Amino acid sequence: MKNIDQLMTVSLEELEIKVVEEMTRGETPDLTVSAWTRDRIKAKLQVIEQKIAETFEKSRGVIFQEVCVKLDYCVRVKDERNTMIALIADSTIIVLFGLPIAPIVLIAYILRLGYFDQFCECAH
Repeated sequence: MKNIDQLMTVSLEELEIKVVEEMTRGETPDLTVSAWTRDRIKAKLQVIEQKIAETFEKSRGVIFQEVCVKLDYCVRVKDERNTMIALIADSTIIVLFGLPIAPIVLIAYILRLGYFDQFCECAH
């Protein structure tokens, strides 16, 4: 599932389950996340999304410089979406989030939620 094409084409609900699975790996070895109630998944996603929002706020300058300016996100994301995900996941900003989620999965999720488009103020 870590294949970028798969991450970007599955439903958002499936990606959310993958994100929660990554976050909770080892917490519930006897129960898969897909067996959780939707409310339990949403509660875990709220924690994850809060951490993402806090990171964007606290590290505003670094993320802007690395993603919006250096990687020229707004210009490149339309035609090079998968490349952008890989570049961002491989950049130094990934450690800022401090989440136990595979970088590709985390960045694909953040991109699907529209954080980078809003943050970089893309016009598309």
